Amino acid sequence: MPSVRTVGAIVIGLIVGVALITLVELAGLALHPLPEGFDPGDREAVKAHAALAPPLARAVVVAAWTLGAFGGTFTASRLGSPGQHWFTLATGALLLVGTAVTLFQ
Repeated sequence: MPSVRTVGAIVIGLIVGVALITLVELAGLALHPLPEGFDPGDREAVKAHAALAPPLARAVVVAAWTLGAFGGTFTASRLGSPGQHWFTLATGALLLVGTAVTLFQ
């Protein structure tokens, strides 16, 4: 049965991962800012905006998700129970699921 420390490591790892992704992507908005009156709930507007993004802005998105995955799993590995590493894989798997959900929305 997972300990509180292990479950906490997964939760904190996910929080760190998502926070890193968010911060890097927000910084990336300086390269390709959102237009005035942009509605992030409009999928077609999001697709049109992404299609116009320069290569560097797209690279920032890839870097954000890579940094988030590494940061989240690293945090989980440091906080979790010694000798057990499945929670690090669980954190990475949950971030991967988040990536897939984001890509295929």
